[in-house]
Amino acid sequence: AREFTLSPSGRPGAAGGAEAGGGPTSFTNVDGLFAREAIEAGTIIMSEEEGCGMELPTSATPNCEVVEVEDEEQGGSSLCLVACRRIRSG
Repeated sequence: AREFTLSPSGRPGAAGGAEAGGGPTSFTNVDGLFAREAIEAGTIIMSEEEGCGMELPTSATPNCEVVEVEDEEQGGSSLCLVACRRIRSG
């Protein structure tokens, strides 16, 4: 692990961070999936075939749900991950 601070000005080498009296700087490592663009409710995110074997994260406030979708062309159905509410990008 490496320790470093960022200056208030954002310039490399400029004084800042907790050591220089600029206050603490926090960083967070977040593992997850993030939308590149906004996704509307009801949009199919991926099908069972596309996410084969993928473990889905759980949440107390989910933005997606697994839904069985009928395939009219092939006469069957498959499981799909569908947005249950609007998802912001980022």
